[in-house]
Amino acid sequence: MEGHRRIRKRFSRKCYINLAAFMLLAIIQWILIAVVETFRGFFREQIFSCIACFGVALLLFVIFLFAQRVRHHRFAKWAVTYLIMELHVVSFFVLVARSWIPDILIFFGLCIAAMIISMIIGCHLSYTMDMTENMGPHFLLSFLLAAASVYFLMHSVQIEELIAYNFCTFELLLSLVMLSFIMLHAQTIKGDRLVQMNLREYLLSALLIYHEFLAIYVMTFFWQIRYAYFTPNDFFWFSTSSTVMLTKHTQHPDLDDEDEIDPQDDSDSWTYENVPIDIDILGK
Repeated sequence: MEGHRRIRKRFSRKCYINLAAFMLLAIIQWILIAVVETFRGFFREQIFSCIACFGVALLLFVIFLFAQRVRHHRFAKWAVTYLIMELHVVSFFVLVARSWIPDILIFFGLCIAAMIISMIIGCHLSYTMDMTENMGPHFLLSFLLAAASVYFLMHSVQIEELIAYNFCTFELLLSLVMLSFIMLHAQTIKGDRLVQMNLREYLLSALLIYHEFLAIYVMTFFWQIRYAYFTPNDFFWFSTSSTVMLTKHTQHPDLDDEDEIDPQDDSDSWTYENVPIDIDILGK
């Protein structure tokens, strides 16, 4: 019994070390994209390339899930795992290039904290609350929450005046689904419940939680790009970006002290440092 516990602990360490490596590699690259203007400008335009990376990553993950030979191959499992991770990181570049360092880091930290808390709760639930033993009700509840979230997502798309409230509801419901799956997978990794993760599947376990984390984090870019709650208006000094920064909660450019706007001016273009700006292209 003691030997089994040591083996499971070693397996858990492998899972979480790889998961931590995924997170570290991701945030380092996202910081570089957000700070270096050359990268920002390039990836803001690479919309379809990033979508293609996301699609290829999902396809590879499906193959990895169902191809046991790949998962158990000595070298292929590492190559495919980190290729999937990297493709997902690249797929986020188009969003990161539209956000700013404070929001990227703070929302990343909040999502990490939610993930860790969920794993701790999942691992310490009483044995009468074994989620692996009640996967049927869990999947049914998750389906209902996901279906309800789609309703509020459509409201956020179609009803502009309530977009923030509806999207927040959508995000909370879908995040609850993802966090519940993180709790479930944490129990299978710990291995003291009815269903246990195979001891050879530490990379698969790390990838599962990584995807659940990404599903939560990607939704925060709505707040990062549209509202930039954690990025002050004078944040211009921190980035190498030379582009016009948008003021929080508005579609107006962040003007210097010498720049002024006539409140009565409703024209379609403003000036920034005496250069005309078309407001229709701001934020693109």
